[in-house]
Amino acid sequence: MDTVTCEDIQHVFGGSISEGGQVRIPAIGRPPSDRSVSIRPDKDAPNGYLLNCFRKSDDPIQHRAMVDQRFGLKWSPRKDVDRTRPAAAMVAKKALPVRLTDVPLPAMTPKVKWGLQNVGAPEPPPIRGELPGRRHAYRRDGEAVRFKIKKTQGAPWIDFYRVRDPATGRVGWQARRPEGFVPVPYIGALDPFDPALGDEVLLWVEGEKDVDTLSRLGLPAFTFGSATDVPEGCGELVRGRDVVILSDNDASGRIGTRKKRDACAGSAVRVRTYDFSEMGEGQDVTDWMEAGGTVEALWQRIEALNDTDAGGDQSASDAPQTGEATPVGEAQADRPPITATPFAWVVPEAIPPRAWVYGRHYIRRFITTTIAPGGVGKSSLGIAEALAIATGRPILGIKPVQRARVWIWNGEDPLEEMQRRIVAACLHHNIRPEEIAGWLFVDSGRTSPLVVVTQTRAGITITEPVVAAVKATIIDRGIGVVIIDPFVSCHEVQENDNVAINTVATVWAQIADETGCAIDLVHHARKGSGGEVTVEDGRGASALNSKARSARALNPMTSDEAEKADVENRRLHFRTFDGKANLAPPSDESIWFRLVSVPLGNGTPERPEDHVGVVEAWKWPNAFDGVSLTNLQAVQHRVSDGRYRESSQSKEWVGYVVAEVLRLDADKKADLAKIKALLKTWIANGALQVVEETDAKGMKRPFVRVGEWAH
Repeated sequence: MDTVTCEDIQHVFGGSISEGGQVRIPAIGRPPSDRSVSIRPDKDAPNGYLLNCFRKSDDPIQHRAMVDQRFGLKWSPRKDVDRTRPAAAMVAKKALPVRLTDVPLPAMTPKVKWGLQNVGAPEPPPIRGELPGRRHAYRRDGEAVRFKIKKTQGAPWIDFYRVRDPATGRVGWQARRPEGFVPVPYIGALDPFDPALGDEVLLWVEGEKDVDTLSRLGLPAFTFGSATDVPEGCGELVRGRDVVILSDNDASGRIGTRKKRDACAGSAVRVRTYDFSEMGEGQDVTDWMEAGGTVEALWQRIEALNDTDAGGDQSASDAPQTGEATPVGEAQADRPPITATPFAWVVPEAIPPRAWVYGRHYIRRFITTTIAPGGVGKSSLGIAEALAIATGRPILGIKPVQRARVWIWNGEDPLEEMQRRIVAACLHHNIRPEEIAGWLFVDSGRTSPLVVVTQTRAGITITEPVVAAVKATIIDRGIGVVIIDPFVSCHEVQENDNVAINTVATVWAQIADETGCAIDLVHHARKGSGGEVTVEDGRGASALNSKARSARALNPMTSDEAEKADVENRRLHFRTFDGKANLAPPSDESIWFRLVSVPLGNGTPERPEDHVGVVEAWKWPNAFDGVSLTNLQAVQHRVSDGRYRESSQSKEWVGYVVAEVLRLDADKKADLAKIKALLKTWIANGALQVVEETDAKGMKRPFVRVGEWAH
C-alpha cells in the first residue's frame, strides 16, 4: 500500500482527511457522517497502513479485512520484525532464565507446616490431588526456586519454595513463601528474555498454562502466576520492549491488565492489550487456540490493536487517533464524541441468567443488604449461610445454586469469638473440617481493619490501597461471596450523609462488579422504629438501600406470633423477608429460623464450657399437621346436621365444630389460628361453602354449609 495516499483512501471509503496524515472514515454499518475509524498510510506497518477503531464494539480485524479486500491486499506482518522463524529454531536459542537480582537462597521459615521436605531433591514431594501435567517450575540461574502445583482437592493451588535450613545447611522445599523471596517470572521452553529476542513482541499472559501454550508455538511469553500478580519493580524486565498483555476474559483479567500497564509505565516502549472478549467468560489465549486460533490470526489481532503508550488506557474512547504510540506524559486529544448505541436484538437463549449464588439474595457482581435490630441473629445467620455456600449443602433448607468460597469480615467481634460461632455451627450441622478447608475465610476488624472510605472536614476520601487490597485478595483467593458485618465498621463517614454513604456503597458495588463476587452488607436497623422492621429501616442515610440489588429485613418473633405458633421462647425465633417494600408478608409466608444452644465442650476446671447460639431452619406450624380426611368428613357431617355461622364473633361460629372434632381450645391463640387456617382452606377448595341465609331474627347472615363431600 506504499503507493496509496490519503486521497486514495478517501476516494474509496469517503470520510475526511485530518492532521497527522490520516483519514477518518465511517465504521461498518455506520452512517456516512460517522468518523470512528482512522486509517494512516505507513510503509512499515502490516500491509502498509495503521487502522484504529474508536468504538469498542467495532472489530478492527473486520475493518482491516474490508480495507485489504478493497485494495486487493493479502495480510503481511510488520516489516521490521521477522515472524517467519520456525518454533524449533527459536527454542534452540535457549539461554539462562532471567534473573531479577543476584539473590541467595532464602532461609527456611521457622516452624513452617510440615517442615523442610524433599531435602536435596530438585522438586517438592508429590501432592495429594495433584493434577497431572500442572506442576510448574519457576527457575533462577537454571535451578527451580519455586513450584506452583494445580490441585483437584481443597485449595486450587499450592506453592513450594526452595530454601536452606540455616541450622544444618540442608536445602529442601517448604509449602510457604519464605521471607525475602524475590519473585522470578515463569517462562516456558522459549526464554522471552534472551537478548537475541529483544526485538520480538513480548507477551505477558495470566497463567503458566498460557505460557506453555505460546512457548510451544515459538512465541515469547511470561507470567508471574496470576492475573493480578505484578511484583514491585518487574517493569525493569520489559524495559525497551514492545509488550502485549493477553488477559483472560473476566473481571480479574481486567484488573490485572491495569496493574500490568502501570508496571510497564516508563519502561516499555509500547503496550497493547487483548482480552479475548469474543470467548466465554473466564476463557484465555489457550482456550482461543484450542478453539481453532492460529499464530497468524493472533498476530493479526495484535497488529490491529491500538498503539498506546506504556501508561495509558487502551479503551476505544481515548485511543490516539493517529494510530501511533503517544509519548509518555503527552495528553491524548481529539477524542470521538459520545454517541447513543442502537439496541441489537439478542435471542433470549443467548442471554446468561442472573448469577444467583444462594436463594434470591446473594448474587454475583452486586451488593445486597441485610437489615436487622441488634441481637436478632443476623451474624449467626450470615455464618450459617456462609457454611451452606462454602460446602454446597442445604443446611438451612436452601440448596446453593453453586458452591463458592466465602469471606466473612466481622468488624466487631474478635477472631476468637468468630471461631466459637463457626465451630459450633459446624458441630450442629455435621460439617467436617475438610469440607470448609480452602472454602471459608474469616477475619476480624480488631486485627484486620477494613475502612474503604473516610470523611474529614476536607471532604470524602476513598482509601484506594485498602480497596485495591480487597480486590486483590478476592481474586487471588477465588472468593465468590463476601459478608461485611456490620456495614458501619467498614467506613468512617457520617451515617446520615447520603453523599458519603452513597460513596461507600458505590465502592463496594464496584468491587463486586470488578471481581465478580457477591457482597452482602449487614446493617443495623435504627432504634425506636417500632413494629415491623423493613428494608427501609436501615440506620442512617437511605443511599445504601438504593444501591443494593437485593435487600432483606430480619424481625424477632412477636408475642402474638409466639402464641399463634405455640412457641415458649419467642426470642430464639426470627424471620426474614426479601424486597424493598414497606409491608412485610404474613408470618406464615416468611422464612423462619431458630437459634439453638450448642455446647463446645471446652470447659476447664476454672471455667465452664461455652454454649453458642447456632441458626437452624424453622417452619411455621402447618395447620394441617395431624388433620386427616376422616376429620374433615366428621366436620362436614356436623355442619350438615346444624346451622353454623361464618363469623368468629357468633356463638354459633362453625369454628367451634372444628374445635370439638379436633379437640382444640378455641380460646388459645395457637389453636384459634389453626382453626381459622383450616376453615379458610376448606372454604377455598369447596369442601365447605358460605351461603346467605336468614337467622332467627329474620336478618340475612353468612352461614356455612357443606360443599363437595370429601371422600
